[in-house]
Amino acid sequence: MTSGRSPKFRPHSTGHAAPMGTGAGASRIILTTRVDATSYGEACDLIQSWAEAQRSCYVVAANVHVVMTADQDTAYRTIVNQAALVTPDGMPLVWGLRLLGIAQPTRVYGPDLMLAWCQRAEVVGLPIYLYGGTELTLQRLTAYLRQRFPGLTIAGSHAPPFQPLTAAEEAADVERIRQSRGRVVFVGLGCPKQEQWMHRQMGQLEAVMIGVGAAFNFFSGEVSQAPRWMMGLGLRVGSTDSARNPGGCGGATCSTTRCLCCALARRSYSAGDGTKAARRPPEPESPQD
Repeated sequence: MTSGRSPKFRPHSTGHAAPMGTGAGASRIILTTRVDATSYGEACDLIQSWAEAQRSCYVVAANVHVVMTADQDTAYRTIVNQAALVTPDGMPLVWGLRLLGIAQPTRVYGPDLMLAWCQRAEVVGLPIYLYGGTELTLQRLTAYLRQRFPGLTIAGSHAPPFQPLTAAEEAADVERIRQSRGRVVFVGLGCPKQEQWMHRQMGQLEAVMIGVGAAFNFFSGEVSQAPRWMMGLGLRVGSTDSARNPGGCGGATCSTTRCLCCALARRSYSAGDGTKAARRPPEPESPQD
């Protein structure tokens, strides 16, 4: 497989590089949610193979809020666990993977994954589509991406209204994306709305959908990301998705991180040595199927 890597972007990772054998094929259940041990390069390889095969699937960048919400909401848990790839977006999940037997897990942060894929797409020629935010956000985001990745093809963009869409409106949005021939759709609706939307489009869009939360707001310059040193400690200030979805699952606050760590400790203690609590989900279908 052609990697198409370019030196323009160096994704930030506060974990260690994942060794062979602990990549996208290695998964663990954290509380009740599947999280895949992967890296930026491996994730982009998978996205490329799925996009080239026109496979309809979605990627979830799971932070603490995603995992805690899924633990409490059965329907949302099902949606997350049916994703083709669930990346460890936050350091608490990297720590959880390590606790559950992954030797050197790597953080794969949603906004950095977006940039890593745009870099890859610029080289391999796969067009992207931007769905979410506001019209102004999309204008600024498009300008940023075109400046940073001049060869990137942005097939289109659309900012849906904040209120729930009717079935006809959602169908029109899907048809607009389909007509654009975008092969990777970045979805910036905030958690849990973006995961719910991607799940509904399974089989409707022959594209890889990636939920990136507040990345649209970050790269449009509307919202500042937390300092990298805070991310490395598993801390993020407030709700990073608040600009798009005030009630959604934004950055992991100290309280939710503590809740996750306590829950992991309790369940690992109950399992004996921690690794017994790990369960492997069914292997995802082959991209060529």
